[in-house]
Amino acid sequence: MVNFKDVILESARCTLRPFKESDLSDFYEYAKVEGVGEAAGWSHHKNIEESKKILDIFIKNNDNLAIEYIKNHKLIGSIGVKYPTHKEFEVEVGYVLSKDYWGKGIMTMVLKRLLKYLFLDLKIKSIEITYDNDNLKSARVAEKNNFKFYKKEDNITIVSLTRDEYLKNTEIYQMYDKTTLERTNDIIYRGQTIPNNLLASAVDVIIYNRKTDKYLLTKRDKNKDTFPGYWEFTGGMITHNEDIEKSLVREAYEETGLKVIDYKFLYKMVVENILFFTYVGYVEDDNIKLQEGETEDYKWVSLDEFKSIYETDEVPYTQKIRIKGFFKVK
Repeated sequence: MVNFKDVILESARCTLRPFKESDLSDFYEYAKVEGVGEAAGWSHHKNIEESKKILDIFIKNNDNLAIEYIKNHKLIGSIGVKYPTHKEFEVEVGYVLSKDYWGKGIMTMVLKRLLKYLFLDLKIKSIEITYDNDNLKSARVAEKNNFKFYKKEDNITIVSLTRDEYLKNTEIYQMYDKTTLERTNDIIYRGQTIPNNLLASAVDVIIYNRKTDKYLLTKRDKNKDTFPGYWEFTGGMITHNEDIEKSLVREAYEETGLKVIDYKFLYKMVVENILFFTYVGYVEDDNIKLQEGETEDYKWVSLDEFKSIYETDEVPYTQKIRIKGFFKVK
């Protein structure tokens, strides 16, 4: 069985961490609300003593992670694993969230982060989730994370996801040797820990509209795992065996709906554990189609405005590093 002792998983809005004794007040606050526990298959807590007993079990067994909301450092729920109800699966995942935080996409994001850990780090082979037939919230969370219907038993629905199915929907990065900066054939999945001798690779596309003399900035979706809500230029990871130029055209189209009609290579640089290739991508269209889940807003700006924004904290610090070479050649 999975042991979450000393495990800390970060996502855009929440930290997943082991439970601690100081969580008791927050735990009881959401666990006592009628309908919260019932949605997860247990009765709401009648008093704080009941919450204390359950909390002690969580701390002892280390099979549940506390969901801590980053903005206020408040415990708002839990997600964990247990022995599966059906022997066909390796583990079963269960989750519960404070009613005050329902409908915000939090649990979908939390489950997504846990799946990365279970499938990529622990190499769990299969996972099941069970919920009442009328629990549409749990059903939606599982569905958004690609769980598929397995079967129904009385008033219970069972959904499942295997590691093989998960990996089919997970990007494979194009890796480079850290010393030679040459391509390698190593298979590293998105979200997987990158070995010290390797670099993942990405393309940066600074989109410039020739007709309007403007540069494009897009705002990252608020539910992104990293830098949610920040402004940035376009780009993304290069997938395994993908040509760099094809990657920049693909990323620009996927994120903005724009077709790059020409491009110019500027430079490459290593930032942290990623090798970035930076290009200017030329377009003659300004009809943006934002990619759901990736970007939520955009704006066309002059070169001076572009520089000004990159002097603020509205952009990711890693992009501040990568943009310096562009401003030097302009």
